[in-house]
Amino acid sequence: MSKTKDAASAGDTPQGAVHTSAQQPKTTKPVKPEAYQPRTLAPRDVHTGQGGQYVRDPATGIRTKVPATPVKEQDNG
Repeated sequence: MSKTKDAASAGDTPQGAVHTSAQQPKTTKPVKPEAYQPRTLAPRDVHTGQGGQYVRDPATGIRTKVPATPVKEQDNG
């Protein structure tokens, strides 16, 4: 008794054949929007490695340290 085979099971197509458009390799990678592109880091300056709060001058890019505000002690009575 012989069974009839369809083309896919008969070996007429290669094993790596693409059957749907979702399985086809993408030719171009989508470009990310500008907001999602990696940004360059700011260059090292005299304050690098020091803790604290700093303000960067938008025109020159130079950081200046913000003086620490003293913390008031609370009197709980």
